[in-house]
Amino acid sequence: MVKQTLGRAIQLADQVAKALDRAVVRSTDKSFIPELKSKDEEMVGLLRQLSSIGLGTYDRPVRAIIGSVEQSLDRCLFLLLKHHCPKWIIIKIIKKRFPTLIPVVWLRKTSQLLDASISEMSWLIRFRKNKTNGRFGLNLPPITANEPMLYLVWEEIAILHDPAESYQARSSAAASLVSIAKDLDVYGKLIIRECGVEALLKLMEEGPMEAKQIAAAALGVVVYSSECAGKSVDVCKVFAKILSEGFTKVQAKVAFAVSLIAERNPKWQDAFAEHDVVRLLVGHLAFETVGWTDNLTEKRTYKTSYLKLQSRAEMVKQTLGRAIQLADQVAKALDRAVERSTDKSFIPELKSKDEEMVGLLRQLSSIGLGTYDRPVRAIIGSVEQSLDRCLFLLLKHHCPKWIIIKIIKKRFPTLIPVVWLRKTSQLLDASISEMSWLIRFRKNKTNGRFGLNLPPITANEPMLYLVWEEIAILHDPAESYQARSSAAASLVSIAKDLDVYGKLIIRECGVEALLKLMEEGPMEAKESAAAALGVVVYSSECAGKSVDVCKVFAKILSEGFTKVQAKVAFAVSLIAERNPKWQDAFAEHDVVRLLVGHLAFETVGVHSSKTHSNDNANANEDPDTIAKIKAMAAKALFRLAQENSGICRILADSTALYSFAVLLEKGCEDAQLYSVNALMAIKEVAEKDADLRIRCDLSPNSPTWKYVVDQLLLKITEKTENSYFQISCIHAIENLARTFGSIETRMIGPLVQLLNGREFNVTEETCIALTKLACTDNYFRIEHSKAIISAGGVKHLIQILYDKKVLQALALICYIALHVPDSEELAQAEVLAALTWASKLSFMTVYKELDRFLCNIPLHVPDWEELYQAGVVPMLVWETSGRYLSKEDTLRTLLQEAKSRLNLHQSKGSRGVN
Repeated sequence: MVKQTLGRAIQLADQVAKALDRAVVRSTDKSFIPELKSKDEEMVGLLRQLSSIGLGTYDRPVRAIIGSVEQSLDRCLFLLLKHHCPKWIIIKIIKKRFPTLIPVVWLRKTSQLLDASISEMSWLIRFRKNKTNGRFGLNLPPITANEPMLYLVWEEIAILHDPAESYQARSSAAASLVSIAKDLDVYGKLIIRECGVEALLKLMEEGPMEAKQIAAAALGVVVYSSECAGKSVDVCKVFAKILSEGFTKVQAKVAFAVSLIAERNPKWQDAFAEHDVVRLLVGHLAFETVGWTDNLTEKRTYKTSYLKLQSRAEMVKQTLGRAIQLADQVAKALDRAVERSTDKSFIPELKSKDEEMVGLLRQLSSIGLGTYDRPVRAIIGSVEQSLDRCLFLLLKHHCPKWIIIKIIKKRFPTLIPVVWLRKTSQLLDASISEMSWLIRFRKNKTNGRFGLNLPPITANEPMLYLVWEEIAILHDPAESYQARSSAAASLVSIAKDLDVYGKLIIRECGVEALLKLMEEGPMEAKESAAAALGVVVYSSECAGKSVDVCKVFAKILSEGFTKVQAKVAFAVSLIAERNPKWQDAFAEHDVVRLLVGHLAFETVGVHSSKTHSNDNANANEDPDTIAKIKAMAAKALFRLAQENSGICRILADSTALYSFAVLLEKGCEDAQLYSVNALMAIKEVAEKDADLRIRCDLSPNSPTWKYVVDQLLLKITEKTENSYFQISCIHAIENLARTFGSIETRMIGPLVQLLNGREFNVTEETCIALTKLACTDNYFRIEHSKAIISAGGVKHLIQILYDKKVLQALALICYIALHVPDSEELAQAEVLAALTWASKLSFMTVYKELDRFLCNIPLHVPDWEELYQAGVVPMLVWETSGRYLSKEDTLRTLLQEAKSRLNLHQSKGSRGVN
């Protein structure tokens, strides 16, 4: 990827050189041009020099600086050619109207950009050669202007990543990162962003004892940040390995690092518990304290065999125990508050509430925590915070200014304001409410009361209690599959309302329960679970569970019930549509291949075990179910193929293309629609991928594509009430326009017939498809234009232009007039008169308003609000859309050229000139 970016930068530098050659003619001040050329040549030389040096093992500085250089060169091109301007819609017309407008200030800006790029590239080449000699501090690259520590971070991390460096040098680099990260939290985040954590973990695994110690210290001051959440698994695994097998000195450093991380970010606590870090730390704590031998070998045995893994339930019980202790401390604090409070009327009430709180906590402890502990952990944590706050209000020993409070307590022993007692009462009320709800929740005695008496913890997330309730049912093995299926269906309804609810379901461990239900449940339960996963797991919060999801989906598609497979295919389509990052994950886990197998069932003559692994299972299903699985498979493959060359290659190498064509002929309505969309998705990707074009064989001689075109032509001529499907087929022919040869005109007749239809959208889409055949970009435009005339298309287009004022029809008439101006049919249809009338339409008069803006461009570039008020935005959007016109054409110039060409030929005809 970096080499590709470097190649693009070299290409941009070459384009800048060409632009400077043209700028000699277009600039009013030519004195800048030689200097700019010299700088651009130096820039190209530096880029090629970097390419020859190699990128090394650490490419973050290279990627950052090459990206910055690429932006600078792109900006230079904008200043010289104006085709990369954010207001590119206007610039396209400016280039034609004002070819010499290159102000001197733009040339100066170009010079500054090239200077900055040269400075950055020079620094980067010295960096790659490791010829620092202390010069970086004196000559920093411009990219580090806003982050002056960035170059130091790059330098140290590069040493860590370089296997040629000694462990002593890498240890020194790790120590430098510790010093940097201690100064400010933002520097720690910078180290994470620049791939420092990976290098430190590698040093901890491979380095000697001293290097491991320093790496552990560095990780302790860096990884607590939320930016490092995605690396928590790797960090915990390395820490657990060191605590289990490493040197004792290194283990001490790791334990200290764990304490720092847990102190600064409590979210890491569960991660450490899940990866045995807590158990291993307890093992070190217990060594020589429980009567065991002092021998080191026996110590290892003790830690690995005597201690059992603390389950999450045990951790929750410990939290519950701490909450009970806090409640007891609150009771003692209330006893002391009798003497210290000026208003003692609150004390009995507070004591009563605290006793109720203790009773509820002990009652919960006796009930048991069940299989789903997320609500318990959340509410116990909230109660613990509330009780801690009560102690602060009553004793003040948790106050940050405890030194002052200690003196105040001696001087004013009765200072407990009434407002603090009221606040304590409110906190106890909230805790009692939460605990009462939790106990009812654990006993499953809901009876619809949760909606009336929600726990305070759900005040900011009112849907949280519903999510808890449904996920608890999913996790409970004692619940019937019918109840669990109903819970999964409820999660579908919840997740469909807002994306944030889907993220809530992921956070509260709903995905794991749904996957388990898909694996173990009956058919109806599997269907509900698949539907729920389809609307939940596309979120980026579920990225860590993609492997599990793909494996379960692949298993169902390979061995499951056909109805469930249809639901899974639909879920795949939803996930791929909403988050394209899942496409490659599905491809890696055989989901694409299995979907192709379902698509090919009963559609191809040769069944291969490679793609049709589930044919025997499908053979016994009813036709409606088979039709549904085919439609859903086609939809899923359509979403998976969008803008993904890898998946399109898989489809091109399989029977998928032929299967789509067969479904287009024989499939149900949905299967036909999704097949058309899938074929067009593959075609759009193939236009940018030469290798894929060869695999797909996009030519008129290809049997598959010939079959596809035949079916498309058949479908657009069929009478149907589904105009959307008809438009999709027309759009498909539009995309295939360049593949039709000079004698391949069989699609023009059916398209011309559609011009006489009543549906405006169909007429508009037909005009666009015919325009693609007749536009300047099409090599066989003259042959296709003549075929449109022969099919009687001109009279229909003239009628559409007069009646509906369809601009697509106007563009098509202009192209036909340009390519075949001497046609008798054009003269008979009075096309010239129609074009003259069209030039007076309100849409065309907007160009006068645009001219006013263009004349003022050197002094003022209009913003979007001005363009909207002037009414030119619809015209600009239409002009620059790639669907309606060739790249270099505008409707105004096209209309003028067509009128001029027709006028010339008709005047020659009237004089009898050939």
